[in-house]
Amino acid sequence: MARELHDEIGQALTAIKINLQSLQRINDPTAFKKRLDDSIGIVERTLNQVRDLSLNLRPSLLDDIGLVPTIRWYADRLFKTTGIAIELKIDEIKKRPPLEIETACFRIVQEALNNIVRHAGAGKITIELRMVDGYLDLEVIDDGIGFDVRHAIEDAQMGKSLGILGMRERAELSGGEIVIESNAGGSTKVKARFPVDMDVQ
Repeated sequence: MARELHDEIGQALTAIKINLQSLQRINDPTAFKKRLDDSIGIVERTLNQVRDLSLNLRPSLLDDIGLVPTIRWYADRLFKTTGIAIELKIDEIKKRPPLEIETACFRIVQEALNNIVRHAGAGKITIELRMVDGYLDLEVIDDGIGFDVRHAIEDAQMGKSLGILGMRERAELSGGEIVIESNAGGSTKVKARFPVDMDVQ
């Protein structure tokens, strides 16, 4: 989220500021209109980026229809934009988990998929979700190039990468746990487990 705000929204706002400052010095109506139109275009693109950030941060679908349909929607959206094949292995979940667990689970899926797109060079992703003995088990597996997990965690602790720490914090704050298995040159598996009160509707 911080990276998106800095790289995308921050740069767009800077461009708008420069354009507006230049308008104060332009007397030629044609040049003025061109710079104004450019600024309006940047604002429109920035509004779309803000909508996307909001949608990614907390899709309204999660509240409306629950975790499983939201994961299906997000996976389909990612496939359409990247072309990476995504296989879903999702068991029937008759009762919705608590909202904080649904949110944590979705955010872990989202971060794992974003990491795969940015770094893994994967051709296929598998998302597995099942309820086992009172636990909601999630696995995200890719066939990419893998990475050194220990080194990545060390980088995260030094503030160089927020993704892994973010997934861990999401899991722990909702009472769950997460394990990442990977080796450089091999595939990666993100496994999360959440205790679920089966009486919660």
